[in-house]
Amino acid sequence: MTHVANTRECHGKDPRGGERAPDQGQVSLAYRRAMVRGDDPWPQPATVLGWWTRPDGVTMCRLRMSGSARALWVVFDPERIELLVSGGT
Repeated sequence: MTHVANTRECHGKDPRGGERAPDQGQVSLAYRRAMVRGDDPWPQPATVLGWWTRPDGVTMCRLRMSGSARALWVVFDPERIELLVSGGT
């Protein structure tokens, strides 16, 4: 499984200052396919399950890597997390 380099995980506490993970009312639920570029030469499939904007304005996404049962809050970095088109033209 690819580790999403240069992102911060949020497991109940913000690593920068102890802020709690978002309450459900602050989260915009989603189901969006993505490709994650990590340290590997090939992108890995993942799914974005939610969005949250922290009080400091940083956009976080709840990301589950393919094959993993657990989703993690990570800083959304469009250079590393590519959202895929879900249909239509």
